[in-house]
Amino acid sequence: MPPKSITYNANSIVYFKGDRSNSVYVLKSGKISLNYTDLQTGQEVQDLIKTGEFFGVKAALGGYIHDETATVLVESQVLQFSVGEFEQLITGNQRILSKMLRVFSTQLRRIHNQVQNLMASDASTDPELGLFEVGRYYQKEGDPLKARAAFEKYLTYYPGGTYVAGVQKSLNELTAASSRKQTAPVGDIPSLFICRKKMDRGEYQDAYKGLTLLYHSPSLSDEEKPETEMLLGVCLYQLSMYKDAATQFTALVKKYPRHGRLDDICYYLGLSYHELGDREKAAGFLKKSVAMLKDNQKKGRASEILKELNEEPHV
Repeated sequence: MPPKSITYNANSIVYFKGDRSNSVYVLKSGKISLNYTDLQTGQEVQDLIKTGEFFGVKAALGGYIHDETATVLVESQVLQFSVGEFEQLITGNQRILSKMLRVFSTQLRRIHNQVQNLMASDASTDPELGLFEVGRYYQKEGDPLKARAAFEKYLTYYPGGTYVAGVQKSLNELTAASSRKQTAPVGDIPSLFICRKKMDRGEYQDAYKGLTLLYHSPSLSDEEKPETEMLLGVCLYQLSMYKDAATQFTALVKKYPRHGRLDDICYYLGLSYHELGDREKAAGFLKKSVAMLKDNQKKGRASEILKELNEEPHV
């Protein structure tokens, strides 16, 4: 199968830091930046993706979480490959393989240099402090495995060191946090109620991230899944990711043909296709939504768009 071509509007997100993915992306046109935290300064850094450059490779092929957020700066077109499609593409293609390795080298060099700089901020005189700071950085970034590894190495190399008390404190905090997750695995995962409240306040990006975490959490009940998937689609629409929203809602209808909010699903499908310029699909779904909607505001908006399309709503 060919890769999927996706158009992202400005200010939308391809993926968030901390997300897992089995997709590799290539920037076909537009401008996208990878935003990450500099290990040495703690400041946010933007790396611009060049046209034709791969991104998201490390997470997809290595099974890691993304360590950066891919932010769309202007309307951009992206090719999305599954891991299998990507491996098939690079097999025997020396030019593409070389380009991918250059991207990998750049990313690894960036991470290596940051860690080296962090260690070298006082490395020539105080490598002990550097190792302690590496552990504290990963603890702050929510990576307990790397944080614990750094702290345990510190205790191995500097059992009577200056920062032993701080290391022990951090290790105790990591142990306590791990214990809390085991006894209350939903501690860091927002509830459906909180996600709805964020949406009510217009915080769609935070709501989308929370809903994504919730959807993949074992704490989510089967009864809550249809509503969660519905709200994910609404967030995509509100984030101007109309093609993704249409895909989400279409899959939702197929999965739950008797979904309790079929009126809203048809409404947002119609709005999404309207934004994508597909008049026929927009009119079809908006007509269905008008016939079912109880929300007068949504019904009014759907009717107005149908009039613009020279279509009569079925009331």
